[in-house]
Amino acid sequence: MSTFTFDDLLVWSDKLPDWQRDVLRRVLVSNLTEFDITELASIAKSTNGPSVPGTPLPVPAKAEHVRASGASTPPVALLCLRDITYVNALASGPITFGPDGLTVVYGDNASGKSGLARILKKAGRARNPGRRILPSIFDPEPGKPASANIDFRTGATERSFAWLDGAATDDELSRINVFDASCATIQVETSNELTYVPEILQIFQDLAEGCRAVGTQLKTEKDVLEKARAREIGILSLRPHTVAGILVANISPETNLTDIDTICNVSDEDRDRLTTLTRALQNNPTGQADLLEARGRRLRDLGALTSNLQHALSEAALEKFETHLSHANAAGEAAKTATQVFAANSALSGLGAAAWKQLWESARRYSETLAYPTDPFPVIREDALCVLCQQPIVVSAASRLRSFEQFVQDDVQQRAQKALAELQTARTQLEVLKIPGSQNLLRTAVECHSCIPPFLWCSRTQRTTWLR
Repeated sequence: MSTFTFDDLLVWSDKLPDWQRDVLRRVLVSNLTEFDITELASIAKSTNGPSVPGTPLPVPAKAEHVRASGASTPPVALLCLRDITYVNALASGPITFGPDGLTVVYGDNASGKSGLARILKKAGRARNPGRRILPSIFDPEPGKPASANIDFRTGATERSFAWLDGAATDDELSRINVFDASCATIQVETSNELTYVPEILQIFQDLAEGCRAVGTQLKTEKDVLEKARAREIGILSLRPHTVAGILVANISPETNLTDIDTICNVSDEDRDRLTTLTRALQNNPTGQADLLEARGRRLRDLGALTSNLQHALSEAALEKFETHLSHANAAGEAAKTATQVFAANSALSGLGAAAWKQLWESARRYSETLAYPTDPFPVIREDALCVLCQQPIVVSAASRLRSFEQFVQDDVQQRAQKALAELQTARTQLEVLKIPGSQNLLRTAVECHSCIPPFLWCSRTQRTTWLR
């Protein structure tokens, strides 16, 4: 099975964009910084659009950027722990270690061996670094975390690090691996993943993380630009078939700025045309159509109203109403005279009046529907009872009942009722006419007066006396 080497990595990178080849160069040399991310974002923008002033040219990764195996990771050696504070009951030190070979720390129980291991597990790397380091149980609570100064050597360079429990440790110190009984328990009793990553795979991971960081930087800049964009651009609406619409729909980093300037230049002819269109749009055709439609509806309503008025208030209609009125008056007088004659011999007043007639008609309905539904009203046979007083009908009472019914059914009474009903019908036909109280329809009539019959313009109060 062939091995993927750094030479293969460089050949593969030739297919990447220039700014990503620069990312690969930087991760091969060292870890990426915030300055690197900002500079790479500028390079990415310059290679995909207008150049950003002050942006360096991208430098692709080459063979000389690949670190020699082992040369970039010098060994780390622990030299001394000193100025120890608040670590169990440990004294301040110093405690020295041999830079080469093996250093053995020994002593009785409670002599401080575990305390030293706790410092090294926190400052270095351990599968089980443990909880917060506690101060001596015999001293007052200091309210501060454990700390110590750690001297160590990286390759030939000696360094010192002020370690503080709970704070981040030094990157070089984190390469020191600490293994004790608690770490062994995790190693043996739990599932553990392989944490070793080949260097070339780590380069791939660093390359991907660097590209994501550049993408995040560019997205942040884009969001800032989106917020600063003029509101008019967001509401810009262009027809897709126009020159401007086609340009905006296909705008890209390759769009020629001269084309944009050409479209944005407005000539005097364009301004005159805009003025003409603005004026035309102010005369809204839709609004005019709605206005004419409303006027047409009013004219149709006016036509229906005038037709009804012409039919109801014509000379023939008024003469017919007057005929009904005279017939009703004559029939009423005749009925009144007949009623007076009928009631002349009555011991009670009001006989034959409207109230008496209502009582008689109620008695008729009661007899024909409930008391004697199969006999003609009034029922005056010997075994019948009076439907009004519920008493047996004697001969004299039977005679009175017959005379009452003859009076009600008399031709004079019938003609009076018929004439009054016809008059009421004619009056109702006039009362249902809805002549508008406002002048809306009349204004429409003035606008189109040729369609209004002449009689509508005469006074409507000339013939209202007989309507009361």
